Amino acid sequence: MKSTRLCLTTALAALTALLSVNLSYGVSPEEITSTLCRSGGGDWTRVAPVVVDNSTDADFVEKVVSIPIADAPNALPFLNERVESIRVADEDGVELTFNVVRSDDSFLDKGVVDEPCLLSLPATQSAGSKKTYYIVAGNDKAFPNPDRLSSFRKNASNLDFEVGTCEIPNGWRFDVSDSQGTLVWTNENPVSGKRCVRCSVPDGDKRSWIAARQVGVSVEPGAKYRFEARVRGQNVKGQCGWYMHFGNSQTEMLSSPMLPSNKEGDFDWTTVSGEFTAPKSADLLSFGTVLYGTGTAWYDAASLSKIDADGNTIDVTAIGASQEATVGDELALPVAPSYYPSPDGPVATFEPEKLNIGANRRYATVRVQTNETGDSDLVALVMSSLETLWGRDIAEGDVDIIGLDGKVVPAEFYQGSAFFEAKLIPNARNYFVVVEKTSAVGRSSATKGEMRFRERPFNKRTQEEAPTKAPITRR
Repeated sequence: MKSTRLCLTTALAALTALLSVNLSYGVSPEEITSTLCRSGGGDWTRVAPVVVDNSTDADFVEKVVSIPIADAPNALPFLNERVESIRVADEDGVELTFNVVRSDDSFLDKGVVDEPCLLSLPATQSAGSKKTYYIVAGNDKAFPNPDRLSSFRKNASNLDFEVGTCEIPNGWRFDVSDSQGTLVWTNENPVSGKRCVRCSVPDGDKRSWIAARQVGVSVEPGAKYRFEARVRGQNVKGQCGWYMHFGNSQTEMLSSPMLPSNKEGDFDWTTVSGEFTAPKSADLLSFGTVLYGTGTAWYDAASLSKIDADGNTIDVTAIGASQEATVGDELALPVAPSYYPSPDGPVATFEPEKLNIGANRRYATVRVQTNETGDSDLVALVMSSLETLWGRDIAEGDVDIIGLDGKVVPAEFYQGSAFFEAKLIPNARNYFVVVEKTSAVGRSSATKGEMRFRERPFNKRTQEEAPTKAPITRR
């Protein structure tokens, strides 16, 4: 049982606002922000909706959708926010993993978003449907998100191999070198600049394919692209050149054009190029080097561009941005978002008739403040303070405990406390109402005071062991 804090107050805060919420789907942003992980005790204050349109005839299953974070149209307005405060959830309130990726394809996990980036999220929705995802920020106390999306959409980058650290150029993936072949980032006579890549396979070895690759590059379904690159060889026997694989998250290779050098033996830098149309269901591209044989080959100076029907290059400033995503206007959040309205904010008129509380019946509200975890909890409400306030003894059958949905919550009385189970929302203020059912001789006037209850952690009572009464302090 988790430690919770119970607070008796005289009025339900912002009840009218709660009852007037009108949602067309899912749960509200306020509900979503109350359940997000690793809040650090702070509140999320900013949220932007993103509508993903799956206009295809296939379901999206964790399809990677990327949205720019930038000062630009159809972009998330979260420049200069701490990336630690960013969270992503779908319209049902399910929190999702995500990536924030810089223009050089490096991940941004800590610090301020100080340049345009891409946020990638996994969209899951049926064919022909639209679904809203909420991108949340503005919590200065939030800890970093502990998980990262395992895949992400990115730009083709560092195609001349000039940038990198250690032994591999940035943005590239090298197959594991072994006795049958090696890949090396080298300065051996590049086309331009200072670097290129060398692949060597010993003479006489069984043919295999070892490559330098870029994977998960974003392309537009049905669009046309031109790919060009250079290759040179020494003692090459077999196929040597470059490859392209168009696919999606379900099928890696819907089409697989090759760009062979059509040369063997020794040859100087040779240009290979081609124009290719992405299949209509393809939104991802992988490409890389080919040496299916033996010998040594060097690779450099690749380029990838989107072109029109006449072969003219189309200026694409953010090839990684997904066409399916539309960013909506930023939504306003209360300073202290919660699953139920906060009594610390603007107080709305309490309308007991909406909870079927009859005239002249005394009532008090109970606030259960949860921490970062919440579930179905057993709540212990010590009745002695309410008895003092109302000037009467309270036993089973004397009061109802009502949720804000107007339904009576079943409760059991034991040693001066009322026990009831409630599904508590984490990081939220959860409210219930205690309503007097019966009259009592000599009770005080219907004054509705304020008290605070503190509850210790406890387990459900057994015959052998009763729970400890919680200490009470008057507010």
